[in-house]
Formats: sequence, C-alpha cells, structure tokens
Amino acid sequence: MHGLYRALDIGFISTPAELYQLQQPQLSALERMGEKSASNLIQALAKSKATTLGRFLFALGIREVGETTAQSLARRYGDLGPLMQADEEALLEVPDVADQPLKGKTFVLTGSLSRPRSQFKEELQALGAKVAGSVSKITACVVAGAAAGSKLAKARELGIKVISEDELIELFESSVEAR
Repeated sequence: MHGLYRALDIGFISTPAELYQLQQPQLSALERMGEKSASNLIQALAKSKATTLGRFLFALGIREVGETTAQSLARRYGDLGPLMQADEEALLEVPDVADQPLKGKTFVLTGSLSRPRSQFKEELQALGAKVAGSVSKITACVVAGAAAGSKLAKARELGIKVISEDELIELFESSVEAR
C-alpha cells in the first residue's frame, strides 16, 4: 500500500482509474518499492479487474440494491447487457426485487452442514434473508448443524428459534411452492 500512497504523492495517479495504467518500471523506481513489491502490486491490480456481476452491481451503490439484490440480479441476468435491457416488470420478477418470504429476517448458520455454507447463504438471500456470522438479539433463526457450539448456546440463551438443516431445506421447498 505504501507504493500507492507514494504514487499519489508524486502525481503518478490522480484518479482511481489511473491505478490500472501504472507500469512496473514506474513503481519500481519509487522510494522503498523494489521490483518484487512493484510486481506484486501490478498483479493485485490486474486481479482486481476481474469481478462478478453481483459484486459490480453492489459496488455501484444503487439505492435499495444491497448485496442480496445484486446477487439475485446477477443470477437472473448473467450479464450487464440483458440487465440494462430489462423493463420494470421483468425486474420485479427477480427474487429480492419482488416481495420475499424471508425479507428482513436474519439467519445464522452454525455447525457442520451437508453443503458449503455459501450455498445455503445464497438460497436464504434469494428469499430475502440476511445471513450473519454471529448471533444477536436481532437474529430471527439459527440453523444448527452437527457439532454446533457457542452460536447455538447463545441462540438458546436469547430464546432465538433454532432449526435443523432438514427444517431449513423444508423452508426452501415451501417457499418455492408458495411462489
């Protein structure tokens, strides 16, 4: 990061977009920036160019388009072009843009589950839920897999509803049927 600050200080760049025009020889010439550091920085900048549509949409900072809505739009349209061509009626058909059964509810996943947590998180978000990493008084439900520990104990202490993975899958199925 020091190299970026130095590049700003001496006028190599003045806008964030100019970061992507920096070259390794320019950076290597900076004070306390060796060839290896410059190479690592160039690689990190190149890697940052590749992002998902969902992350891109979220990064735009559109009012009412949070991480969940952005992911739903990305899943539905797959690319920016079709999304830009969608009319209001089509957008309202996208999960998280229309009414959702779990909208505003916070879930926490704990313990060992049969699938990666990211898959359960995506399904919950598609139904409007938020998925948190810790239990608090605003948590609506905790999904407890095998060997659940402190999160399960905290949920019980706070009187928060606890369900199994099987119950979560039933919730997904009933939500799909209700649509």
